[in-house]
Amino acid sequence: MPDEPRILWQDERLLFLLKPAGLASQGDRDGQPSILDWLDRQGHRCDPVHRLDRPVGGVMLFGLDSESVRRLSRQFANREVQKTYLAITRPLPDPPEAELHHRLTHDRRRNLARVSPGGRLAELAYRTLATVEALALLEIVPRTGRPHQIRAQLAAIGCPVLGDARYGARKPLKDRSIALFASSLKLRHPFSGQDLEVHCSPAGAPWDRFGL
Repeated sequence: MPDEPRILWQDERLLFLLKPAGLASQGDRDGQPSILDWLDRQGHRCDPVHRLDRPVGGVMLFGLDSESVRRLSRQFANREVQKTYLAITRPLPDPPEAELHHRLTHDRRRNLARVSPGGRLAELAYRTLATVEALALLEIVPRTGRPHQIRAQLAAIGCPVLGDARYGARKPLKDRSIALFASSLKLRHPFSGQDLEVHCSPAGAPWDRFGL
C-alpha cells in the first residue's frame, strides 16, 4: 500500500501536498483510491493544477477555489512554474550533465510516450549529483510538460529510471514505484504575487543508497 499523503504548506488559496508513489493523482477507470479521495476525507475540496504519474512521488499543488486553479493553471501553461525532480538511473548518463531535446508522441491507449520526428518538442536539463556503482542520482529540470517526458527522454539516451520497466529498466522495484520524485515547485502566489518554493526529499529505498 502507498504511504499516507502529507500536507506540506497551505493557506486559504493553495495547498502543497506530498503525493506518495503508487497513489493516483485523481480517480481513473480502475476505481483505485486517489489523492483527491484522501483530501476529501480530510475536508479539503480542491482541484489539482498538474499531475504526477501514479508510480511517481513528490510535491503536488492544488487550488482551493476555481479562481486559484485558473490563475495557477495559466502559470503552468506559460511555463512560469519551475519544477525540479530527482531520479535514479541505471546506467550512468554520459555526459553527466546535459540538456535533452526530443520530439515525443503519446499513445493514449497504451499510456506510453515515444520519440518520434512528428511529435511535440520535449526539453529538459539534467545534472548528476552523485553516483553509487552503476547508479546515478540526477537533478532534472523539465522545460516543457509533456506526458511521461522525463521517463521517455532518459530512456531515449539509454538511462531509464530505476524500476521503470515500462521504459526499459531491467526490473520493477518491489513496491512498483519508480525512482523519480518531484522534489520542488517554485511559482508566484496567484493573488499576492509572492514567490513560493516548496521542497520535499524522498525517503526509503532506493533513495537511501544516496543518503536521502
